[in-house]
Amino acid sequence: MSKTEADGYQDLKQRTTTSILWSVLRVLWSTGATFVIFVCLARILGPSDFGLFALAALFLDVSRIFASAGLGDAIIRQHVLEEEMADTAFWANFGLSTIVATIVIIAAPFYAQMIHNTNVTHILQALALTLPISSLAGIHGARLTREYKHKLFAIQAAIASIVSGISGITAALMGLGVWSLVVQAWVGAVLGVIMAWVASRWVPKVRFSPSMLRQIASFSFSTTFNQLLWLLMGRVGDILISRTYGQAEVGRYRIAWRMYELIGQLALAPIGSVSMLTFSKLQHEPEKLKAAYYRMISIVGLLVLPLLLGYAALAEEIIKVIFSEQWAGTGKISQVLALMIVPFVFNYISPGMLAAVNKPGAITKVAALQLALTILFTWLALPWGLVGIAAAYALRSYLTLPYQQYQLKRFVDIPVLTALSKPLVPLLVALVMAAVVWSLRPVLFGIYDNALFVVITGSFIGAVIYVSGILIFGRSLVAPIITQAQPILNRILKRKPV
Repeated sequence: MSKTEADGYQDLKQRTTTSILWSVLRVLWSTGATFVIFVCLARILGPSDFGLFALAALFLDVSRIFASAGLGDAIIRQHVLEEEMADTAFWANFGLSTIVATIVIIAAPFYAQMIHNTNVTHILQALALTLPISSLAGIHGARLTREYKHKLFAIQAAIASIVSGISGITAALMGLGVWSLVVQAWVGAVLGVIMAWVASRWVPKVRFSPSMLRQIASFSFSTTFNQLLWLLMGRVGDILISRTYGQAEVGRYRIAWRMYELIGQLALAPIGSVSMLTFSKLQHEPEKLKAAYYRMISIVGLLVLPLLLGYAALAEEIIKVIFSEQWAGTGKISQVLALMIVPFVFNYISPGMLAAVNKPGAITKVAALQLALTILFTWLALPWGLVGIAAAYALRSYLTLPYQQYQLKRFVDIPVLTALSKPLVPLLVALVMAAVVWSLRPVLFGIYDNALFVVITGSFIGAVIYVSGILIFGRSLVAPIITQAQPILNRILKRKPV
């Protein structure tokens, strides 16, 4: 490797670490603010309203995938972005979103009949109008991602989250019920567009090139199909639950999942958003690509596994403290979902690696298998209630993990066992931590019979156990991360390195 190449690789590692840190800060702020707002709304509205909105949001999320058509991801992975291509992608995104929104408005009554809930019709039609609005920010966000401008994203997300959330809470306090969530979505969509345009400072020209669109169409089509499969894999259960148990139980199941989505957004989304870009830039350098993948998996394991298992150990108390007694029973569902921790980690990183090396077909095969088994297992588990459905999902995730990692071995030469060994130390330490915390719950309740006390004390004990265990047994995992992050954190904090 020449000195120029070495410097370039080190610069990429530094930019990747910087982007991850800014992404973490952005997500910590936006997700933290969003979660506080979410909790306020959950305490005001209750399971039935949340279940109804979740059913509408499911159809809308499916529609949004078709509307965006993977154009943003296609722009991100361009080695050199031509301005005419960006303009073309912008107008294609807006046009598709307008068409899809029209279809959703027309199809809403039929969807309501399918899920046995006519109340969803007008809510879904109102939400559909946010699709063309949100599309105006899609390519702007992709350009910011390409340029590693995650600091601007942080500011943008903070403002949009707070203002839209306050709007939703205000509407809920005024008695608008489930429509308060619609108000929140509308305000968030409008603010998201405004902030994206201000942050990007890019104004698309009025031009459209069919040839440029064809260049990215194949990747966009594959991305769209894969995103659809991944979404349905996590949400198809909502439809089956709605038909069998009603919208209130959908709300409980969504809250149980929402806690894991929160952990994913806090610890995985920042890394996932940067990983695909980093992998794409290294796609022609196999050894560096594999090293980057191992590094990402190690970081994810360190951050996510203790959060997942720590939450599972205290799930019932956390749900009671945060969401109130009306959400009782949700904690047990969360504890069962925690069984999927290992696939949960790999599912965030591995598809990005396959996309970076331009193997969307492999992603499609994995996602199709996962969706098919999810539908089958969920249907079989329906008689056992929400806990049974959660257990079936966890079982399915382990059955399909080997096939996903086999695709990585096939196309990137990443051995399955080598990949699985990377988060092994954090997993073992986190398991010990969770077991100790869960075992201490009766003792803590005996000291002071208060759920909040148990949550705070248990979390502190868990943090001490995990950090101590990692410093003793996982020092080799932590040291490189600290070395790379220290100068960046010093600059952020405006301190000179010690």
